[in-house]
Amino acid sequence: VGGLGLTPTDLVNARSLLERNPKALKLIETNEADSPLAVQLFGAVPEEMRDASQYLESIGIHSIDINMGCPAKKVVNKLSGSALMRDEDEAARIIAGVVAGAGDVPVTLKMRTGWDEQNRNAPRIARRAVDLGVQLITVHGRSRAQKFTGHADWRFIAEVKAAVDVPVFANGDIVTVDDAQTCLAQSRADGVMIGRGA
Repeated sequence: VGGLGLTPTDLVNARSLLERNPKALKLIETNEADSPLAVQLFGAVPEEMRDASQYLESIGIHSIDINMGCPAKKVVNKLSGSALMRDEDEAARIIAGVVAGAGDVPVTLKMRTGWDEQNRNAPRIARRAVDLGVQLITVHGRSRAQKFTGHADWRFIAEVKAAVDVPVFANGDIVTVDDAQTCLAQSRADGVMIGRGA
């Protein structure tokens, strides 16, 4: 484990960013300790996601991460976050919008295994995302229905890894170095993203 390669922001609402909401602008402030900084963007309107990405590119953000993993009701009820995993075509429109707006800024995607245990469609969404220009995928090893209960299924992440030819990072229940090593062995991922464990 060799330190942080990229620091993501908290969730940033695309519409709030376009409206120059002070709270949204505060979230994307950069400092040397957080560099390189990735903005974790969420929204439900492809055009807003595109325009927010254009703005982030214009101010020199290093990377844009599309959030399709957040299980919170206030995000899901706006048809954002993990709700997008229920509508693969709309998810593809969101992804295409961000890639178009980002220009040369790398676009990554964070998602869950699926909406619920009967609909674990992360490998399929990952393939579409890569075809649209996403350069790295992070998978939290739970469905949206699980929220943060039970245990992350690191082995399922290997199915996403096998489906695409870009780096895949594993997320969920990684607190110690031993956790990270076990997760990497089970998921065959290229790296780990640490959220709550930090």
